[in-house]
Amino acid sequence: MAWFPRVYDTFLEPLVRGFREAGVRLIDPQPGTRVLDVGCGTGTHLALYAAAGCEVAGVDLNADMIARARFRLGPAADLREADATRLPFADDTFDLAIGMLMLHEMAPPDRASALGEMSRVARRVLVIDHHPRPDGTIRGRVIRTFATAIERIAGGDHYRNYRQFLGSGGVPAVVGASGRDIIASVREASGSMGVYLLG
Repeated sequence: MAWFPRVYDTFLEPLVRGFREAGVRLIDPQPGTRVLDVGCGTGTHLALYAAAGCEVAGVDLNADMIARARFRLGPAADLREADATRLPFADDTFDLAIGMLMLHEMAPPDRASALGEMSRVARRVLVIDHHPRPDGTIRGRVIRTFATAIERIAGGDHYRNYRQFLGSGGVPAVVGASGRDIIASVREASGSMGVYLLG
C-alpha cells in the first residue's frame, strides 16, 4: 500500500497534529534531547522534535511509512522497520520515547510489552491515545463518535482492540499495570484524547 502514507499525511495528519503539539508543549524538548517515536508513521511527529534541535529516531512496521519518514527527516534520523514489542535499541538509549495512537491498536499483552520496551530504552515515556471518557459535552460526544467510526472502518482486530482498550480504562490502566507512574497529563479534544508523561 505505497499510496497509504500520502493519504495519511493528507487526510489524517491534520486531525491529529494538535495532539502531537500538545505533547511537545508538555515535554518542552531541549536541543540534543534523544527522542524515539514508536510507530513513527511518516515522521510528522518526529519533525516537530527535530525542529527543536532534538536527535530523532523512529520505528514502524510499515516499510512505506518509514520510506516517507526518511524523505521528510533526511539522513540524520535513525529510522528502522521494527516491532514495538521488540525495539532494536540498548537500554537507556533515549531521553524520551513516544507512542502516539498505537496502544489502542494492540492486543492487551502487546500493549504491556510495548510500554515495557519503551520504558527500557528511554528515561521518560510520552503516550498519546484515546481517553476512555470524553467530557460529556456535545463536542466531546461528536469527536468520540467520529473516532469510533474511523476505528470501525479499520475493522477486525483493530476495532476489537480499540473497544477493549477503552472499556478497560485506556492508558491509565495500561500504565498502572506496568508499575510506572503518570507524572503529568493533559486532555485534548473535549477530553477524548489523553496526553500522558510517564516518569
